[in-house]
Amino acid sequence: DILHERGAVEKAAVVAARDLQTRERLYRLFQQQTGRYRFEAKPPNFTRPTISPIPAETVLMEGLRMADEWPLIRTRINNYDAVFRAVRAPVEEDNDADVLEALLDDAFSEFVDPAVKAGGSASGKLGAAERRVLELVDGKRDIHQLIARSRLGEFETCKALYNLLQDGYVEPTRAVRRLS
Repeated sequence: DILHERGAVEKAAVVAARDLQTRERLYRLFQQQTGRYRFEAKPPNFTRPTISPIPAETVLMEGLRMADEWPLIRTRINNYDAVFRAVRAPVEEDNDADVLEALLDDAFSEFVDPAVKAGGSASGKLGAAERRVLELVDGKRDIHQLIARSRLGEFETCKALYNLLQDGYVEPTRAVRRLS
């Protein structure tokens, strides 16, 4: 907010960063191995609105999707000190129809074969998140830095990196140690 007040960043950037931080903290709850969740629909009671409310249904569906996909992602992205380098250039989109098809594939991914869903795009074409992460992969930045610079959040950055690994766009350049 101070940076916005001084004209250093646009208000939209502040709102986007705040929303990402809120979602990251909220969805991290779904990584807990024990506990109970209770969602109650109540109108927000903010004295000064600082975040956009997220419907309980959205929280539940996104949280469960992440809880379902994290174990597979962790099979390849298991140490945030790892550094990757690009080994293959992205395939350019042929036309708007291909872009629309990729968007629909993402939207209806629960109906896609799990092996294809987990392993990235069947066509080898990259989504927006994969393209953003691939632009940041330089053989020097570790996963911590990719998460921070991509502004996608931890889960989406790691998922994009996993897809890039599966499709052969990137490879590790530094020895990867497993998290304990």
